[in-house]
Amino acid sequence: MSPGGEHVGRLAAELRRDFDASFAIAPAEDRAVRVDFLSLIVGGERHAVRLAEVSGLFVGRAVTPLPCAAPGLLGIAGIGGALVPVYDLGVLLGGAPVQSPRRVLVAAGAAVALAFDEFEGHLRVGRDAIAREDGGEASRTQAREVLRVEGRLLPILQLSSVIRGIEDRARQGAPRKEM
Repeated sequence: MSPGGEHVGRLAAELRRDFDASFAIAPAEDRAVRVDFLSLIVGGERHAVRLAEVSGLFVGRAVTPLPCAAPGLLGIAGIGGALVPVYDLGVLLGGAPVQSPRRVLVAAGAAVALAFDEFEGHLRVGRDAIAREDGGEASRTQAREVLRVEGRLLPILQLSSVIRGIEDRARQGAPRKEM
């Protein structure tokens, strides 16, 4: 092989390795960590909920009222073959009740449904769009984080905190056993 041929052979081998390696590396935009959210309207205000905290989203479920004084409890609904308590997310957040409990989401890891007014859509954002709450708009809804999207700050609802609040109120209202 001529001296020029060796150089071309090495160059071709190097280009082949680089070409093959380029398929093993994800494009920069795919490597960035993305977080999925649902955008909801609750009590006339826009909120975000981490998709990872939701196991289901349902429309048109019939809610059967219960004779109960639990704050925010609308009744029960058949979801996924089980009877699930349905709570008014607007009331639980200390705001206006939902207009119609036609839309509910089921919290992941809990057999509880939360009624809300409107589903706006799915949001996929980078982690840099999530910020710690600084006492502004989000503090009214007990959010600890906000989502920067479309030039606005959306309170991020922590469904685990909402569920803990329901459980705490249920424990406080439960009759005590006598000894």
